[in-house]
Amino acid sequence: MRSSTVEDSSPSDERPRLPALQIVLDVKGMERSTPPAPGLTKAAKSLHGQVSVLIDGGIRILGIPKFDLDTYIAGYVGRTRFDRLCLIGCRSAYLSVDALRAAVKEAKRGRDVGRYVVAVEALHTVAPQDRDGGRDEAWIAVIRRQVLLETERLELELKGYKNNLIKESIRKGNEDLGSHFYAAGDLTRAFRTFSRMREYCTSPKHLAEMSVKLILVAIEQRNWLSVQNNVNRIRQAGSKADEKTELHLQLNAAMGLAQMCSGKHRDAAESFLGADPGMVAHNVFGCVLTANDVAVYAALCALASLSRDQLQHRLLHNPAFRPFLELEPHVRQAVHDFCASKFAHCLATLEAYKVDYRLDVHLREQVDALFAGIRTKCIIQYCVPFSVVKLASMAAAFSMPEEALERELVAVIRSGKLDARLDAVNRLLTPLVRDPRDEAMAEVLAATKRYEQTLRLRLYHQNILAAGLEVPARAPRTRSAPLPAEYGGASAGADPDAAHDMDLDVDAGVDIYAGIADPAPGVSEREDEDGRAGVLG
Repeated sequence: MRSSTVEDSSPSDERPRLPALQIVLDVKGMERSTPPAPGLTKAAKSLHGQVSVLIDGGIRILGIPKFDLDTYIAGYVGRTRFDRLCLIGCRSAYLSVDALRAAVKEAKRGRDVGRYVVAVEALHTVAPQDRDGGRDEAWIAVIRRQVLLETERLELELKGYKNNLIKESIRKGNEDLGSHFYAAGDLTRAFRTFSRMREYCTSPKHLAEMSVKLILVAIEQRNWLSVQNNVNRIRQAGSKADEKTELHLQLNAAMGLAQMCSGKHRDAAESFLGADPGMVAHNVFGCVLTANDVAVYAALCALASLSRDQLQHRLLHNPAFRPFLELEPHVRQAVHDFCASKFAHCLATLEAYKVDYRLDVHLREQVDALFAGIRTKCIIQYCVPFSVVKLASMAAAFSMPEEALERELVAVIRSGKLDARLDAVNRLLTPLVRDPRDEAMAEVLAATKRYEQTLRLRLYHQNILAAGLEVPARAPRTRSAPLPAEYGGASAGADPDAAHDMDLDVDAGVDIYAGIADPAPGVSEREDEDGRAGVLG
């Protein structure tokens, strides 16, 4: 496995870059004097802040990526190309200059002035002498003027469509205006404009198209909850078979991406494993991710969350997912090593590509959590067949020092994922294997105690009934109609509180006047007559 240091590069490399330490120092000193450019949109200012944080923190990834920049970026289309180039340029010491140059050229192909300014400033910070590090003020002025004129034209057309009250024209007008805002980098207005299409959609196909556009904007905004809601909305829409097939290529990938970035790795693995193999032949979601990304994301999420049997049946031996794994052989090899209990080889393979993962725009924030989950699963799977494990042999199997392994074992045991005892004196790890017979007996005893408690409560209830100590429930009293004044009812102008009190008294004796009162249960007629007489007296 190649170490992630600057010394990995060959001495004959002629790439124009400074030593890594000098880059970090120069960037830290120069970034403070690079304020956000005036006239940027809110999204561009946010991007400027993210790039400034990356640069101000230093170029921390010093290893050499295993991918070729041109081949890697060729699989993407749309705005994600700039996002990936800018991230690589700000985080990689080896590809920083080349990636930022490509980011500047990519920004000039579009109409997002804010992205161009951010890329130029980042390139000037990393390579002050580069000829592409200066702003093209003439281009900026022309693009801003074009964007302003196009916005006015589209808004005027939309206003005319609304006056004509043609729903299809209004929907198309909102779609064109939202696409214009999206291309110009105004994501907030683009999302709002696309959302207005909903009331003018007249078919499930229109709703699906609107939701796909909202998904693209929400992914760039990192609004993962909105991504999941729109995916579910498309799935619930009654689209035709051919339309569903085309959308199915994108929905599982979008849902898996949202779940992975939200930290739901098991759900993300389920979604990615359901991706359609048509993504390999048709790059229908290249504006967000490619089939190679689906293979890597699915394998890492599955390794961190699924069991060994699930990995074998749903990943390795799944004919529908096999085309994805063929695009990334190292991922397939890592999963195969895990299933074959070759944990050191599995972790070494993944560690060798960790630099690539940290340069991925979506995966970089989940790398540490995924790798920690994979290491924990490897440790647990290693301990399953043994009753006692020597730390020395375990450290040799994982190719790591005993001290580091001991710290990791303590963390796993404290988290409750591994039920074992660590003997620090004898350097032994003893997994606590519970006897199924003991567990069955404990369940039987617990059920017996619950049954005994229920039986005692029922006996108490029967004794209370036999002794006549039960207090009968009072029957609900219904509010009777007010009596006439000659029978004691309230007269006109009387106090309502007094009338209410009188109603309460009358309710007790209303049955006497009606002559339909029945004796209470268990009371003789004689006793009931005495009670009536007492009321009359």
